[in-house]
Amino acid sequence: MGKTDQVIVYIATTSYVELKDIRNQLNVHQGYFEFEASRYELIWTLLKEGRTDEEIVIKAHSSFYELEQVKKQLKQYNGKFKWEVQ
Repeated sequence: MGKTDQVIVYIATTSYVELKDIRNQLNVHQGYFEFEASRYELIWTLLKEGRTDEEIVIKAHSSFYELEQVKKQLKQYNGKFKWEVQ
């Protein structure tokens, strides 16, 4: 983004602690937030259970687009998520 921490904190009306937490989450999950990673893992569990796409979208509070993104990522990384592959 090219902005200093001070500018980001001012623009986003956040704190340095929150900014550090955001950076840490994005680092740990390779560009994903913790809530996204949790939802992706839930989708993967439901896929393994053989649930239909409609059931998965409803249970995971997701979208068909996001479901397709999960499927694509799992296929690309041989059944793993981007943050699991180092």
